[in-house]
Amino acid sequence: MKTGVVLRLLVLTSAIAVMASCETARDPASVVAPTARIQPLCQLGCVPGGDPNPDAPGIYLEGVTPDYCSDGTDLDQDGLSDACEKFLAQYFAPELAYSPSPSENVSKEPHWVAEWNADWPGAVNVMYLLSYYLDLGSPAEICGPFHDYDWCSGHYGDSEWIMLTVYYDFETQHWVLGKATYSQHKGWEEFIMGSAGYPTRLSYPGHSGGYPRAYVAFWKHANYATDADCDRGGEVRGTDECYQGGYARVAAAAGLNLGSRLHPFADAVYSTNPLYGDRGPEYYWTDRWFCGWQGVQCDHLSGSYARHLGSMGF
Repeated sequence: MKTGVVLRLLVLTSAIAVMASCETARDPASVVAPTARIQPLCQLGCVPGGDPNPDAPGIYLEGVTPDYCSDGTDLDQDGLSDACEKFLAQYFAPELAYSPSPSENVSKEPHWVAEWNADWPGAVNVMYLLSYYLDLGSPAEICGPFHDYDWCSGHYGDSEWIMLTVYYDFETQHWVLGKATYSQHKGWEEFIMGSAGYPTRLSYPGHSGGYPRAYVAFWKHANYATDADCDRGGEVRGTDECYQGGYARVAAAAGLNLGSRLHPFADAVYSTNPLYGDRGPEYYWTDRWFCGWQGVQCDHLSGSYARHLGSMGF
């Protein structure tokens, strides 16, 4: 239905030439085969019939309540227990829909943070820092006359992110997605719940009001609610494009938790990829441009995770 695949492959050759020093090996921890589908994570306990309200929006996590989240070990001293942070981050980890083209590059090393929402008692913010190695820029046939401008050009490192705000419904005993914020280049878009109790503009691969899907712009990694929104999007309208076929949940293991600003678990983070492990760290709480562990200096196009975290209240 969409054309230009051959042209994109030709453009990739040029993009790689510009970034000749940057290997783009895929990260098996965050990328799956284009035809594979990630199944919903098993709910805590995994007891058949354990969910008292299986048809209600959100996710049932047996025993994980706001009281549980306020108690227990809290190494980053933000008032939210480490176990609660882990459960919510993992069970609500978004699914990314991306192009199955061999020229796509969604290799990354995600990290995440979590804390109570300061303006919504009992709700929790979980922010997923996607940490892509490269932004290859928009293909020429998509960007057209804007191809040489900042908003279409490629760069080292790409600091896109997704933040979810989840709340506990005491009636159904479910944690429910109440608000989602998707980064889109230098800005973001918010999706807020309505009468349904969750944002209905988003799609949910597992269960309504559970973990959402984000459509990832080809080569540029901006996040959208739908494929059609992506095709209309971009810093200049219409300079982003999405192609479905590959799907992967964002990695959210406990060891990827960065802690809090006052008590970080990690700030200077080295790549776990053998290609990039000796090229120096990337910083998450210190205000530096995120260069994707490429071992080079980058600029404002790559963004700063410290600033993104600050803009979302972390």
